Amino acid sequence: MAPTGKLVLSFRDYTKELTGNQRFIPIKSDDSRIRTCFLEHVENTVEVTDLLYEKTNGEWVLKASSYHKVITDSKEIVKHLKSIGLQIMFKEEQNGMVTMMVMKSSL
Repeated sequence: MAPTGKLVLSFRDYTKELTGNQRFIPIKSDDSRIRTCFLEHVENTVEVTDLLYEKTNGEWVLKASSYHKVITDSKEIVKHLKSIGLQIMFKEEQNGMVTMMVMKSSL
């Protein structure tokens, strides 16, 4: 990282297991696409299922895919960033999302 460089991180907080309808997260929609994610805790990971509806020739077509994500704890990430000499300039947690900006600490 350059001496004056900054790093912006943004990730979903999976440390709190969502239940019931909370597990469905609307991502984006317009006239021809609707994208939703479904989250399910599986052991030490979260299985993310993406559901994409696309309008093709006047009909809605579903495309689905799944993958696993590691559960990341923002406190552990902050601890690690500080241990490698980075300074937390900004950190916000809102609606299950964590956003932070870090930069190199002054020497």
